[in-house]
Amino acid sequence: KAAIKTPVGVGSFGSLTGQLTELQADIDYHEANYLQAGTYINQGLGWAGDMFRGSPAGRKRVLIIITDGAIKDDDKLVSARATLNQESVEVFGVVLRRQA
Repeated sequence: KAAIKTPVGVGSFGSLTGQLTELQADIDYHEANYLQAGTYINQGLGWAGDMFRGSPAGRKRVLIIITDGAIKDDDKLVSARATLNQESVEVFGVVLRRQA
């Protein structure tokens, strides 16, 4: 299954540009169209592993995971984490919650 990208002309269309305005447009789009409770993270970690595998040697590899804290597929994370370790990826997690 392909990654969920914003439509052409909205945000970064799934590319990592680093432009704040594109990132905000991506966030706005996904909040409006895909916001739900729970995070399925395993497939995303696999895609990240593929991305890092293709990145230039010698580059620092850092992955920041943003989640609501309700990971739905935690039983599958051991192998995904092993792949990221093999690629020398430092992983940081950020849990976001709305305040009532």
